[in-house]
Amino acid sequence: MNGSIWDRLGLERTRETRAVRRAYAARLKITNPEDDAAGFQALREAYEAALRYCETGFDLSGVRFYYESGPDDDDQDDDGDDPGALPDRPENAGAEPSPTGPLAGQADHPGASPAANPDARASQDPGPVENRPDHQAALAASRQRLLALLRAEPAASSSALALALEDMMSQPALQGLDSRSDWEFWLARTIRQEAPRSDPLIHLAVDALKWRRHGDGALGRAVDAAFDRRDALEFLRDLRLKRHPRHVAFLALSGPPPRSVLSYLFRPSPLGDLPGLILRLEEDFPSLQEDFPHLEAWQAWLEVPRLSPAALWAAILAVPVSALACLFLAPGASPLTDLGLALSGGLAVLGLAFAWLYGIQTPRRRWRESWQWRAPAFVEHGWAPAGGALILLAAALPVSPWSLLLLAIPGLGLSAWAAIVGEMDRREDDTSWWVRMLRANAYYLIWIALLAWRGPPAVHVMAPALLTGAVLSALGSQSLLDFWCTRLGPVARRAGASALLTLVGLAGALLFLNGPEPEGPIQGLVIALVAIAVLAARPLAETLNTGPLTARHWIGWLGLIILGNLLSSGTPYDLALACGWILVGPTIVGAAALMDAMAESRRS
Repeated sequence: MNGSIWDRLGLERTRETRAVRRAYAARLKITNPEDDAAGFQALREAYEAALRYCETGFDLSGVRFYYESGPDDDDQDDDGDDPGALPDRPENAGAEPSPTGPLAGQADHPGASPAANPDARASQDPGPVENRPDHQAALAASRQRLLALLRAEPAASSSALALALEDMMSQPALQGLDSRSDWEFWLARTIRQEAPRSDPLIHLAVDALKWRRHGDGALGRAVDAAFDRRDALEFLRDLRLKRHPRHVAFLALSGPPPRSVLSYLFRPSPLGDLPGLILRLEEDFPSLQEDFPHLEAWQAWLEVPRLSPAALWAAILAVPVSALACLFLAPGASPLTDLGLALSGGLAVLGLAFAWLYGIQTPRRRWRESWQWRAPAFVEHGWAPAGGALILLAAALPVSPWSLLLLAIPGLGLSAWAAIVGEMDRREDDTSWWVRMLRANAYYLIWIALLAWRGPPAVHVMAPALLTGAVLSALGSQSLLDFWCTRLGPVARRAGASALLTLVGLAGALLFLNGPEPEGPIQGLVIALVAIAVLAARPLAETLNTGPLTARHWIGWLGLIILGNLLSSGTPYDLALACGWILVGPTIVGAAALMDAMAESRRS
């Protein structure tokens, strides 16, 4: 079989990862790995090649895959034998034993081998007791009883399925190794094909037959599929627990999406991390997609940007809050003035919500669908160096209200840029993503607060740029991590870690030259370099082992306690102590990242 990766997926060439996953999931429904191993292999390799194309941009649309003929191909070999004829054992030559004939409820075909048809094999060579026609007929009948229970309406109970499986395992026809291998393959494939009704059989079969993962041949692949389904069911069981972080998303996915704006409005926070749950089902548990009948409807619903319930409720609650503020701040105003100001508050919040919808979410969707795959690297990651340049610019501006405005406007633009093209770190973890994000930025935010408390007026002018750096680091945390891990090789990562340590050393040298005077001539440049070093170390820290990170946290928090005591008691080295404390983190991260990069270079 052959075909380009896009023909195999039934998809036009695209760099949208979600479209590739959907096309792969759709093809999986009509490509059975047990019936068409070569076709499934071609589909899987096409899927992986398409994902590599989405990530790297290399044009693989002309690549074609060729495989040897499988058991379902019509070609005959040189001897005239049918290549679809099954061997005695499903492990031989990777062939797929298909339980044909009365054992699988199908008609016999002339090309089937005796091993594929136990009744024919028994009639040719009665031999051992397991090949006797009456025993084979009893086994076929037990198979039919189990299939009838799996397809019964209403569904059969777990105890009835267990009894049917026990009756089948007690059949004398299973005493032979060949018959037992064929039957185990049939059972594993039936469990996969009859899901979810066959789910109670998984644990029974695994325990009774001592199945293990990663076996050889067709039987091994069929058993692996049963284990995959078992893992998916365990994940589904965990989702039903209220303490699971995606339980709210599970409840939403179990029902249809909202049909109207009002139904969406009066269900505050009904989604949870629904996009993350859908992505997890597509990547790790595709067999669970059949357990959620509204999955495709939710996918189409999530594709369209819309106002969230939180934004709508905030606009509604802003009206009485604004009215109360008017009563306290301007008690002598007329009722019409109070009403106008109250409505203005609600409209302002609603305007911000629409600005987020059409200024961020809609361009972000357009970016993912059409722009991302052809945009230059600077457009995708240029907001990061632009944020560093803004911090350096803030160090050179004089103390003036106009300086604040000059920094705030480009800061908002850079934040919107990162929100459109960047990716936040929403990885599955024991803690929520926003808690992890707040914890990652804790040192930096505390450092800015210390500068605002004890620093000179020039530090206040730099506040918009420093806060913009924190926002950019949060909005593009996953993008920066992917750039460091996937776009850069060992040599480039070693150079990056060395550059970070050089930047830390330069900031420390300038900090020493500036001395204890908070109004020193280079104090703005020192603060800018320290801020850039802290933000640049963020993606590197995510790749380190727990040892360096633990040392960084202990030194950071203990140093904060000492620093707080010194600043409270009064010291002329306020700025130097605060900057020296925050530089400890980038120093540890840069040294650990450099050692990891050097070790990786030696291994390669």
